[in-house]
Amino acid sequence: MTVARHLAASARGLRRLQRELDRVKTIALERRLLAVADVVTSNTPDDRARFIADSGRDVLLLPPGYDGPHVHTRTIDGSVPRRAILVGSLDWQVKRLSVEAFLEAAAIPLAQEGVQLQLVGEAEHDYLGRLRRRFPSVDFVGRVADVGPYLRQARLALVPDQIGGFKLKGLDYVFHRLPILAMRVALPGMPLEEGRSVALFDNHQQMAQGVLSLIDDFATLNAWQHRAYAACSDKFGPARIRRDLRAAIGQATGARSPIVAAVAATSAPKSRTAPLAAGK
Repeated sequence: MTVARHLAASARGLRRLQRELDRVKTIALERRLLAVADVVTSNTPDDRARFIADSGRDVLLLPPGYDGPHVHTRTIDGSVPRRAILVGSLDWQVKRLSVEAFLEAAAIPLAQEGVQLQLVGEAEHDYLGRLRRRFPSVDFVGRVADVGPYLRQARLALVPDQIGGFKLKGLDYVFHRLPILAMRVALPGMPLEEGRSVALFDNHQQMAQGVLSLIDDFATLNAWQHRAYAACSDKFGPARIRRDLRAAIGQATGARSPIVAAVAATSAPKSRTAPLAAGK
């Protein structure tokens, strides 16, 4: 529903009316699903609170599981390029709106100060071409086979999204030991502390200035990536999440339920690490 509301607000004229109707239908569908499901889960505290308020029933907080690479040690120093990186697909309209707004605010100021801005991820060929012409100082890489080498050659990572919802790329950043700069609404559900393990901003102009302030501050960058890794290290393991989901289903349907057996035989919800490694 958050996405539907954001899309409606960004549209004009008849398209806005159409998206408002889509938003109303989305709300109705969510409420029907809440009414008939045995177990309802949410991957962020914000969405959990909203679902509880809407339905009056319990909702299990169940974050995504992460089984991707873990970089156990890393030091950010002068040998790492003065580069900020943003990883993820640009095939979704909501994501495009956020990224373009950030680039409008950040591309020129960062280039003027010699800070490289790199975007890695899948996008339509024509759209990527338009971005390259519009923001010539930005390195638009497109889809890659392995995002790891790009993450290792950046000093910090960006999450300029203007809507909530759990960001799987946040886990990839943390476990690759990249300190994160994000919009204040962008990283719900991650146990990061503002000013100690993450930098949060209210608008893209502030975020761009944050990049300039932190890009050469190695002490802060390294302290933040260490704290973020420690805060997340035991929160997103697939085994823990599988256990919590089995317990919730067992409580709702009975320990001998076929549903429980089916869940027990499958993996926990996983992050999109593999697609992300391909630049999605």
